Amino acid sequence: MGLDRKRKSINALQNTDKKRKSITEKKPASSSSDDSDEQSDHDNGLLNNEVKNENPTISRWPQEDIKKLLSKMELVLPKNDNQIFRSRFSKLDWDKIQFDSYSKDDCQSTWLAIQDQLRTFKTIGDLIHDARNLLETKGIDTYRSKTNRLPKPRTAYMLYYTEILQKCKKKHPDLKLPQLTQIIAEKYKKLSPDKKQTFIDRAQQLKTEYIELVDKTNVGFQFKEPNKPKKLNKPKTPFQIFMESKTSDLESGTVNKTEFQNQLKEKWDGMTEKKKSKWIKLAKEREQTYLTNLKEDHKNDPAFTMPTKSALTKGDRNILDSQSGKPKKPPVNNYGLFSKEILQSNALEGVPPKERMTVLSQKWKALSDEERQIYTDKLKVITERYKTEFDAYLNTLPENERQLEMSKIKAKPRKAEPKVVPRINAREVISEKPTEKPKKKSTSQYNSKTKTFKNEPKPVPYKNAFELYRSKLEANEKNPITSLEDWNKKNGKKQLVFENELKALKKEYMKNLKVFLRGLSEEDLQLYLQLRKPEFLTGKDSGDSENEENSSSEDDDDDKDDDNDDDEDDEDEDEDEDDENEDEDDSE
Repeated sequence: MGLDRKRKSINALQNTDKKRKSITEKKPASSSSDDSDEQSDHDNGLLNNEVKNENPTISRWPQEDIKKLLSKMELVLPKNDNQIFRSRFSKLDWDKIQFDSYSKDDCQSTWLAIQDQLRTFKTIGDLIHDARNLLETKGIDTYRSKTNRLPKPRTAYMLYYTEILQKCKKKHPDLKLPQLTQIIAEKYKKLSPDKKQTFIDRAQQLKTEYIELVDKTNVGFQFKEPNKPKKLNKPKTPFQIFMESKTSDLESGTVNKTEFQNQLKEKWDGMTEKKKSKWIKLAKEREQTYLTNLKEDHKNDPAFTMPTKSALTKGDRNILDSQSGKPKKPPVNNYGLFSKEILQSNALEGVPPKERMTVLSQKWKALSDEERQIYTDKLKVITERYKTEFDAYLNTLPENERQLEMSKIKAKPRKAEPKVVPRINAREVISEKPTEKPKKKSTSQYNSKTKTFKNEPKPVPYKNAFELYRSKLEANEKNPITSLEDWNKKNGKKQLVFENELKALKKEYMKNLKVFLRGLSEEDLQLYLQLRKPEFLTGKDSGDSENEENSSSEDDDDDKDDDNDDDEDDEDEDEDEDDENEDEDDSE
């Protein structure tokens, strides 16, 4: 992390003078070599003194106009917007957002300046909400964008670093930047106080000039003075509170501080859980009051996030639970119970801590099934006892704490039981007659009140592409087509687009209709055809009769083919018999 920051700072230093020159004026170059050396030293860190009396030209929006911009943007945003602010920015209709004398580009650049002062990992709607809070609490300066932001002045060490870096690279061309940085840091430490003071003075001058430039850029704008919350002290750990109560001997000066702390640490480690719980409860109460006050103080600050690290450790919370009567959870399985018993006993004395778990697993593998069963039975008894004790503990708690404890219990998802596939004998299946499946009771999908079928797709309401075009015609469209004749005369890109869209709608409807018809029962299908498509029924009857005639003629043809095949088979048999007789004669 430190090296990455160093690289970023080096890259930023190369652009420092360019950004400053956008506000300042260039100093005329001198002719002598001494003056050029002084100028190079000045460019390494010092700003022109002539700038101090000149104010930069700044375009800044009034706070009321910023409010108007935010409200205009809110009106244009779609409902339930889930797109990130970067993608939504280009899709906004900025022509509708512009107002008064501000153009579209002015509104966009001002919003980007506001956005630079907010947390930018949300939607634009969230950013507008944050901008309103910032406007009410502190105020928004539209000039304070990333492009106008002044780079901070360099420190004494960074001035020395940039001056000597190129020389070190020439001396040590094989070394990389981390090694070069170490060399420069060692050289800076070994600098004489006089040489080091020159860099400190230059850094101080840079800082004063930077403050003057910041004051000039802030001319014409004054931030609101927010009610700064009182600085709250962070909550202390139970051991720190215990140590504070024993500082009377330390304040007298009779005891050494480090020795005194070591003595208290030993005393704390040797304390019982009952005595420790007193200090742990006090630390928990103080932490809760700290968090409530912190939340109250920063309720209007959208950029603030609550701290997650607690002053109590996991061991402290376990001590509180045991002292409040909460039973300890049993091990998860029989191996957990076995390892717990072994670790609590002296069976692994002399074994290194890193090797204990491997020794435990080896011992568990060496156990027989009967010995493992003993631990399984023990675990069942322990879990049953835990359930009864935990239920009794829940009954002693008030309602809010009981609900909190119940929410901590995570119900594990049950594993799906494996499907048992029975073994099937193929011969038995062939010999057995297929059993008929019981028919399900058909429930009609037709609603007689509404005269509609369930999940029936709606047909396309447009007869042609012109009707589809008229349905999507906007009020502010220039030169709209008003008649079907004009539509047919023009065969342009617009006509082709709407025709393709109509084809896609009809294709989608036919696809949904097929799925719907397949899901209907025979009775519902007949009813659907009678109500919606009666012409299909008449066509079907005539088609059936034709199909029957065709099928009968095909059957006759098949019979004829079968007779011919039988005749051919008989002829082949006769030929085979003649061949056999001839073979017998030859053998005689």
